[in-house]
Amino acid sequence: MNQTSNELVLFFGRFHPLLVHLPIGFLVVAALMEVFALFKRFAALKQATEFVLFLAAGASVLAALFGYFLSLSGGYDQDLLAKHQWLGLAVAGLAVVAYVAKARKNQWVYAPSLMAGCVVLTLAGHFGGELTHGSTYLTEYMPAPVRNLVGLPPKAETTIAVTAAPSDPNQAVVFAHVVQPILKNKCENCHNANKQKGALRMDSYDYLSKGGENGPVFAKGKSVDSEMIKRCQLPEDNDDHMPPKGKPQLTKEELAILAWWIDQGGSADQKLADLPKTPAVETALKTVGFTLASSTSAGVAPRRAESEVYQKKLPAADATALLKLKALGILAQPVAEGSSLIRIQAGATPLKGLGTVFGDQQLALLAPLAQNIVWLDLGSTQVTDKGMAQLVSFPHLVRLHLQKTAVTDAGLAHLAKLPHLEYLNLYGTAVTDAGIGQLAPLQHLHSLYLWQTKVSTAGAKALRDKIPRINIDQGFQAPDSVRTKPEEKKKV
Repeated sequence: MNQTSNELVLFFGRFHPLLVHLPIGFLVVAALMEVFALFKRFAALKQATEFVLFLAAGASVLAALFGYFLSLSGGYDQDLLAKHQWLGLAVAGLAVVAYVAKARKNQWVYAPSLMAGCVVLTLAGHFGGELTHGSTYLTEYMPAPVRNLVGLPPKAETTIAVTAAPSDPNQAVVFAHVVQPILKNKCENCHNANKQKGALRMDSYDYLSKGGENGPVFAKGKSVDSEMIKRCQLPEDNDDHMPPKGKPQLTKEELAILAWWIDQGGSADQKLADLPKTPAVETALKTVGFTLASSTSAGVAPRRAESEVYQKKLPAADATALLKLKALGILAQPVAEGSSLIRIQAGATPLKGLGTVFGDQQLALLAPLAQNIVWLDLGSTQVTDKGMAQLVSFPHLVRLHLQKTAVTDAGLAHLAKLPHLEYLNLYGTAVTDAGIGQLAPLQHLHSLYLWQTKVSTAGAKALRDKIPRINIDQGFQAPDSVRTKPEEKKKV
């Protein structure tokens, strides 16, 4: 087969996900028509069942053929793929048999083949879901009675896929707590245990280090020579660009973190405090929720006293609410191992199954966790001042990211009612001097980020006069950014 023919086969294979839904619909409809036809009122449905089965048989054969074409692209778990393929062929065969039996009015063959086709269809769909979405795709939210019926073990109350970060950011392990969450959200969909595009898995450090069919994907100490960085920097229309066009893309900050980690040796166990960081890297780390102690002429500044929120004994977080967030693609995890305090990262990509970016309406999903949420990242989402009014019911918020949102001065009036707020990122918002002036009651606020806002140096100084311990950062564009002086930090 020449290259043109091979590419044509792979092109048609890409239509398998579209075609595969046709036999599913037709077979189920045919079965339902037969059931309803048992009632006199719907007896006429029997006349149309044969045509529906004809469509089901044709669609199932095409779906199986195009599925085979798609499998030639590689990157799938072979055992799982084999199960899906054989079951898919069985569905096609049973659909054809059911159609022929119906046409010849052979009820003894027709009824069993139609019922068997629907059962096998369910199994084929299950394994297809595993290939695309992971091994727990169908069973993850299965109710306990159903799990018992099919012989599955009880489900753990909450599943947190990413290692929880320690309460002290300096003690965070760079790969486990910073790099892996980025890979999980942006890369693992195509590079996991069941689906390995390019024979590459990225769901653990060992697999990532092993590389794929073209060799290692990162060169320790050399991000410029690392394939995973080079591919992410290609134009999005390039066929080799990663993640593929249409998938959630890496932000420039996330890409900067990956490159920095590789340049520092790409280790599995290095801690944030152990690695040198440029101002650009520190800025990138802040966007993903890690603010480290600043350096002074006398060494590292002493750590600020930990918020009393971290010492509270709060009830366990609502497991059902956490699972709903996970299903939508929202990162929700404890701020420390074994803690009931929760960190939420909504993100700027469309939510799974909703097709819309997180906004004011979705804040209602967080209500069952209001007492537990201490870190909330709403950066680049569609939240507005209306949403800020809902945050008043989150009494234990310590860190809040609102960068690149539509929040204005009106929204800041609500934030002034959060007594434990210590960190607030307003980068790229339309807030002004008048707005940040409303934050004066927040005497625990020690980190405020105002890059690319309408806040003046004078406005920032005015707030600092009211909150002496605050560190206000107006970015590199403002040389006279207001920052807490080293000698003042020593007084804290």
